[in-house]
Amino acid sequence: MSHLIQRPDYIQYSQVGLDEGWYSVEDREKLEKEPAVFQWEVPYAFKSEIGPWKLHLKALSIMCVPYLLCFLYSIYNSINHNRSPWEDNGIFVFFGVFIVFAYSLFWYISRTQYYHVVYKITESGVLRDELKRYPKFRYRKQDPVKLMYFLRFLSIPLIIMALIIDPLLLAGAAGAVFLSFIRFPADPGEKANYIPVFWEENGAPEDIICIINIVSKRRIIHILSSNGSNGAPIFCTEENFEEVKAYIFSKLPNAQHEVCPIYR
Repeated sequence: MSHLIQRPDYIQYSQVGLDEGWYSVEDREKLEKEPAVFQWEVPYAFKSEIGPWKLHLKALSIMCVPYLLCFLYSIYNSINHNRSPWEDNGIFVFFGVFIVFAYSLFWYISRTQYYHVVYKITESGVLRDELKRYPKFRYRKQDPVKLMYFLRFLSIPLIIMALIIDPLLLAGAAGAVFLSFIRFPADPGEKANYIPVFWEENGAPEDIICIINIVSKRRIIHILSSNGSNGAPIFCTEENFEEVKAYIFSKLPNAQHEVCPIYR
């Protein structure tokens, strides 16, 4: 369990890093015992490659294109037939409902990019505890058997409706039945990560942190190795961004400073 923050009991921690040998329990304990030079938490770190406002405005602008094209076509049609462009209000209502539904779905999916991250920076490195901000049920083991039974139950009225309306619709109902008998692997649920990163690694040269990427607008300091296998994105607060940046520069004096190719 993390020593940086008390997570609820239903949240488990990933053991992939320990199993793969990326770091050891001793590595984490070393950073836990060292006094913190900086320690803070970021409740809503947005890990998408672009910021939340830019991402949502971009998605909304793309979704509004069909609505705009429909409006322009209605104006063109009204000029040729001498009628008001708003007479075709059914089309506008349809696209309006579609945009609201599509954007709501996109907004829900974008929530998966939010993390609750806790950082501790010491003389030896960075220790971070990060967790996706999912609903509570997502952190438990997901058994697809219940969903399969629900699909089988749902396929019964679908088959009856298909026989009444048009037998060709049986293809859709048969697809639901077929899907309900596919065996999907059980999802172990989402897990938190508790990862140590050291300023100086004893491993291969390509694992040594040698690049610092700064995204000032989003207050992100991304440290990584030449092959990207080691490092961490550090989301700072408005109050500590400059201090943390200066400290990292002092710990990595030979690191290259590049424009971040990931976050922007």
